[in-house]
Amino acid sequence: MGFFSFYTQDTNRSISNRNSDRGSFTVYMKDRQDPPNIYREDNYEGYGIFGGKDIHELIAEMNGLKTRDEGIKIYFDEDKEDIILPILSEDPDFVTDECLENCPEQGYFYEEQCFEIFGAPMEKKLKIHNQAMKNLGFENLTEITPEISNQIKVELHKLGYFK
Repeated sequence: MGFFSFYTQDTNRSISNRNSDRGSFTVYMKDRQDPPNIYREDNYEGYGIFGGKDIHELIAEMNGLKTRDEGIKIYFDEDKEDIILPILSEDPDFVTDECLENCPEQGYFYEEQCFEIFGAPMEKKLKIHNQAMKNLGFENLTEITPEISNQIKVELHKLGYFK
């Protein structure tokens, strides 16, 4: 599992992670309860944790399921209009019925950053990230703990990812 991200639903801004040249910014994740539970994230790491809450766990909970894996499955396998999804926004009071939209740059692989770092398309950066995950045996990883996150960062540094 590598980086992943979404667009904010109020500003349609890619939620960049703290390692990108764009840096992180404050994002609020809310469930659909009344009043909603709000999770504030000021330093997004790129692995779906907002304010200490995993977005796929929240999706599972919002749809009466129990596990993060079930949340991932329904998010990617079901018609998004048939499931309840959280809101991701820069404004904590923003409300919408619109669906979440994945960020194809994964909150990190922006063209300007990849060309600046490698002088090559972003695919090269993605290959380095995937190689790090393979080197660590994390190709099928479904949960990122702080310890695993640190292992990934160390391996990425070894491979020249942050140069």
